[in-house]
Amino acid sequence: MNEQQWSVDLHLVEHTADGSEMSVSARARLVGLDCVTLEGAGRARLFARHSTAVTISREVAVARALADLSHRLLRSAADEEAVASRANRGGEEIGSPAQPDIG
Repeated sequence: MNEQQWSVDLHLVEHTADGSEMSVSARARLVGLDCVTLEGAGRARLFARHSTAVTISREVAVARALADLSHRLLRSAADEEAVASRANRGGEEIGSPAQPDIG
């Protein structure tokens, strides 16, 4: 069995724009195989300074960052799959430079 573990780091920052409106931003960072790093971002407004509202805003910001990261990971996998598919149709190994058409 081949087991791997990937970790996601979350970084949250609370912002005050003009002294009245607050927001929370989150960044989700995934370091996967071959040290490839992908990041997602999310943001949520904070309408009250009550601890429950702050917690909910943090959760929304993190959820949005993770959703963004998920979309980026799917897009990256699709791009890599397309490259591999093109390489396999041409009889090339993945990662090898394209051979010039001599004919």
